[in-house]
Amino acid sequence: HLFPGFLQQQKIAKSINIAQFSTSSCPPVIGFESLQRPLCKKINSQVFQKIIKLKPKIVILSADWYNYPQDKISLNKLQDTISFLKTQGGGMINIILIGTFPRWSDPLPRKLFNISKENYYDVPTRLEALNTIETDKLISKIAKENKINFIDPKKYLCNRDGCLTIVRNKK
Repeated sequence: HLFPGFLQQQKIAKSINIAQFSTSSCPPVIGFESLQRPLCKKINSQVFQKIIKLKPKIVILSADWYNYPQDKISLNKLQDTISFLKTQGGGMINIILIGTFPRWSDPLPRKLFNISKENYYDVPTRLEALNTIETDKLISKIAKENKINFIDPKKYLCNRDGCLTIVRNKK
């Protein structure tokens, strides 16, 4: 979900190299297991081996954390992942943990489509999103305890009127 934006930045700053190592519905944590996604553990293990080999300067950990409550994803596994990354490259890896992105009760495209059926020209630029404060508190706390950077996307995408749904060109 972040990679297209990073690719745009790479076009501007041609001196940076970017790689994405992820798979759908597998949060970037060591030892994550899911009956719905049985290959997550193996894929994540391969990703972390790749990190050892490549020795990147920055590693960004981002997932739909809201989908992985404590009973599904142990926060200890996220903690273990951060500890593992800190030991790589002599502790010179800059780790960035990204919080939850805005979410809605229905998938956003469906929600906007249903609104647009009533008035095509009045699709809202912002809508109130689901509350993910508790998830963000837990993720933010882990970042703080581990002295790594934490970015809350909602700080940039939301305000008191809601969270961005679309971006329109202003004429």
